[in-house]
Order: sequence, then C-alpha cells, then structure tokens
Amino acid sequence: MHDRFPDLEFLRGAKERKLTADDGFDVAIAQFSAENDPTSRGAAVARIRLLEVPDEAPLALPLRLPPDGLPRRSIFWREEMADGVIESDKETERGVRDRLDWYRFKARQMRFLGIPTFTKDLLEFGACQHWDPTPYGGNQWVHFAYGSKDLWSRIVALMGREGFSVLPYYEYSGSKGDRGLGYQRRCKPLTRDDAYTHISWVESANADLTDPETLADFQKMLDLTVARLKDAARFEGVWIRPRWQLPMSFSDAARQRFAEETGLAKPVSKADLLADKSLLARYEAWWFGRRRQFLVAVRDYLRAKGLADPVVLYTAEGGEPGTPFSTWEKRIVTDDVETWKEILAAPQHRKDNRPVVPIGLERVVREDLYLEALRAPQLNWGNWEVHHANPPADPQRYQDTPGVLLTHCINRAYTAASPKTFEAFRGPSGLAVVRHYALNENMMFDKADQPKLGYFVCDIERAGPYCMLAEALAMAHGDPTRIGYLTGGNFGRGFPRYVRDFNANFLALPALPSQRLPEACADPEVVVRAIRTPRHGTYLAVVNTGLASKPRARVRLPERGRATDAATGSPLAAPDQTVELDLGPCQLRAIHVGT
Repeated sequence: MHDRFPDLEFLRGAKERKLTADDGFDVAIAQFSAENDPTSRGAAVARIRLLEVPDEAPLALPLRLPPDGLPRRSIFWREEMADGVIESDKETERGVRDRLDWYRFKARQMRFLGIPTFTKDLLEFGACQHWDPTPYGGNQWVHFAYGSKDLWSRIVALMGREGFSVLPYYEYSGSKGDRGLGYQRRCKPLTRDDAYTHISWVESANADLTDPETLADFQKMLDLTVARLKDAARFEGVWIRPRWQLPMSFSDAARQRFAEETGLAKPVSKADLLADKSLLARYEAWWFGRRRQFLVAVRDYLRAKGLADPVVLYTAEGGEPGTPFSTWEKRIVTDDVETWKEILAAPQHRKDNRPVVPIGLERVVREDLYLEALRAPQLNWGNWEVHHANPPADPQRYQDTPGVLLTHCINRAYTAASPKTFEAFRGPSGLAVVRHYALNENMMFDKADQPKLGYFVCDIERAGPYCMLAEALAMAHGDPTRIGYLTGGNFGRGFPRYVRDFNANFLALPALPSQRLPEACADPEVVVRAIRTPRHGTYLAVVNTGLASKPRARVRLPERGRATDAATGSPLAAPDQTVELDLGPCQLRAIHVGT
C-alpha cells in the first residue's frame, strides 16, 4: 500500500495525492472504444478483492539456479512512466514518503515473480534520473532533475543486500547541462541543418558516436553510476537505448573523420554523398562500424573498472510498441484473415484512405517479413531524416563480438515465430530479447475527446497462460539467454502463476548454446532443445508452443541418466529413456539429465 493516492484520475507530474490509506482508493473498470478494440464484447468483472499478506516470505518464488561454473540467464524490466509516484519534492505529491520504499516494493515484486536482475532508467531522453553529476561539474555538465542525489546509490545498495544483480538503463543523448555535450547538438542531418525529425524533445540534444568526446562523456556517467558503486551490488553490465538521439551524423567533423579513416584523398561534402549512392552506402557502413567501436569501448571500460564479464545491451528500436514492418501499408498479423477483412472493411478503419491489410502469420515467417523489419531503416516522410535519426539494428556486425548484444524485439506471436530472426541476433554472449509493450497513453476519452481517467497509461497482455506466448515461442525458436521488458507504466503481470512457472524453469537452464532435437517428441507443437555442459550433464528446454494443453506429452531423452525437474530438483520417471509431462499452453519445462 502506498502512503498517499490520487483520486479517480491517474496523475502525471507533480500533483497533490489527496487520499491516504484511511480514505481508501478508487478502482475503475475501463475498456477501450470499439474502434480501438473491435473484437471486444466489453469488460467482464466477477469480483474485486483486496487481500492482506501478513507474511510475505512464503510468496517468494524459490529459484533453483544452475551450479557454480555454469553461466546463468537473466530476466529484467524497465518502466517508462512509473516514476511519477516519487517525482515531487513535496511529500503530499508523492505516493510514498520515503522514495526508497518504491524500490523496496520492486524488490518484493522481483522475489515474487522470480526476477533476479534490477533495472532502472538513469537517463530518460537524456535527462538525469536520481544520480549525482556533481563530481564532473554538476548542472554545468548534467542538469539534476529532482529528489535526492544519492537515491541511485541507495537503490544499488538495497538491491545488493537483497541479492539482486543490477543492469542500469541509459537513453543517452550526450550530457544535458549548461555546457553539456548533448545540447551542442554536434550531429547534423544530410539534407538539412536544423533537425532530423519533427519531435521537439528528441531534437533538443544529440551525441555523435564517431566523436571521441562522446565516449569520454558517457564514460563519466558510467564512472558515477557503475564503477564507483560496483562493490555494493553485482553489475551485469549496462543497457543503452538511444531514442533517436544518437543519430547518424553528417557534420563537417564527422565527414572529415570518414575521409581520414577510409583513406580518401580529400574531405567529402554533403553534395558528394547525395550525388553518389555508393559513396553514401560506404559512409553509412563506416558509421555502423563506428557505432560498434563505441559499444565495444563501453564494454572494455566496464572491464577495466573491474566488472566481471560485463555485457552491453543496445536496443536500436526507439519506439514503444516495437519494430514495425518496413512498409507504409497498414498490416495486422492474424490467424483469422477472413474475419479481420470483414472487420477492417468498416469506414472507421479507413480514416486516412489507407486500408488496413490483414496477413497471416505463416506469410510473415515464409517471406521473412519480420527479419526484414528488424534490420530495415525507419520509413521516412516529408523532408525529415527519420532513418538517419534512428539507424536500425545491424546484428551481423556483432556475431563475433563478445560482451555486446543488440536486442531482438518480441511481443506478438509473429515477432517470435521464426528461428531466422533470433539467429541473426545471436552472439558469443548469447541472445537478448526484449518484450516491447505499447505505451497506451491517454486512451480513455469520452465522446467529447476529454480524458476520463486523467493521464491513463496501461500495458495490455493476453489472459491466462497465453500471457507467456511470446516468451514461449522465443524459447522454442531462439532460446534467448536474457529476457527484458520495456513497459509503459508500472510493471505488473495479470496472471503471475504462469509468469512464475516460466521464470523458474527459464532460470534453471544454463546460459549456454542449445540444439533443437526434432525427434525428441512426436507432437510437432512440443519443441525440445538440449543444452550440453562439460561436467554437469545435459539440460532440456521443453516448450509447448500450442494453444491447448498437452497431457502426457512423451519426451525422449538424448542420453541415459537420472532425470530431474531442473526447476524443483524433483526426480522424474524415465522408463525406456522417456519422460511424460503434462504441459499447459505456452509452458516451458526444464529437465536435467545427469548422474
């Protein structure tokens, strides 16, 4: 329970929270409009209960991790619009009196769901979030926003005491202070000089990854937020997401660096690049190479500061909902194309004279449409340079780069349906997938277009076991070693039973390469992957990719040995080298075969 609550409206920014626990709090049952959710038949609520947990210790999910010596998997999340609870310096405008309580709540939620890694944004669109820039110049270097400057160090200490690892998240745009690098906006577009996009808060600052001063600038942030705190908790590495503020630069200085580093006899002008497509392609390839050099340098800096085997995650996708198809055609991927053709024929779905086209999931996989989308430049429009503002993922440059992983976006079923997409993003340090939730902002309006619930922001997931559909498909087709979540608001799962079950089994598997065993189960919807270890036997990941239960699914073990449930340690009967499992929809089971 929070110390203070708003009334019916969800608050954005610093506003008074008028209610205390003694007053109670409002509960709203809401649904989206028929236009936005045409297949819905309305909200259905049977009962609402408020439960007290007198002893929360039994609710913690027991995790049975791989033995020492085997690399371990990771689960983490980042919240975008949740810090409003602790934003204000006025106690009556905060949900909790002590800001650290907000993160104590997070620690309890992590124990309940079985999430071992804590993530928090330390830069939001480049703005400082709860860490102290004083040692490198204070507001002259980075403007401090609000709250106590030692909050991040207190959070790290808290998570360290609780036994969690830490993975800080940065939307880096160059330092944003009176004399900060970001506000100098050294990056310049190719066809104009003012801005890459029409988004004002994006264009306020940027940083050029090819500029040596950019690396030095970011290393100062890493020094304050990671290196100086590394003894308080185990840092897994860092997570970087540029949000259109690490664009491809065509400034005079960047073009000069290109000419010098590629051995050209003279500097290259913008006119030269516009006139010569092959030269422009060469420039873009050079820039992508320099981005890789930057991320490798970040990895090496963390290593030099004493972090053990740190990983640098880089999420190229800047938007909330995830990676769109690389076409102006509006598409909906569905397993019922004909029904959606009828729904989308209605006039309200053709507002801009562009019809929405339903396509089948099998077409997306067959034609590699999602793989194309993951690696394609963003669509441009007007005279803007969106494709240069947010350069796409180029995972092929990292397949031999330990310690750096570009993240693979998942959410809907089609985003996790093809082994090709996952294989493209796999590197020596494994495979990182991030589930992107759409940021449903301000969706609750009345007919006069006035908000009913204030700043409404809500993430949506499927009901029951199907809330784990994306993760189950990712395990079957890609076997990620890291799973992250980009949530729109306060992270919560509507059906924690299935989340806990998946997480316990996922984390019981070592973070080592796996091999799919196509003959291990006769049911084609049950996928079995084997992870062989040098001294600790073989682990199996068994995934039901189907939407129905699989009672008594028979899985043949790849070798003889004692079979146990890897998540619980319970023995499994294996007559004739075969185990029988009762699998629910979208369920993952981890099995260990050893002596």
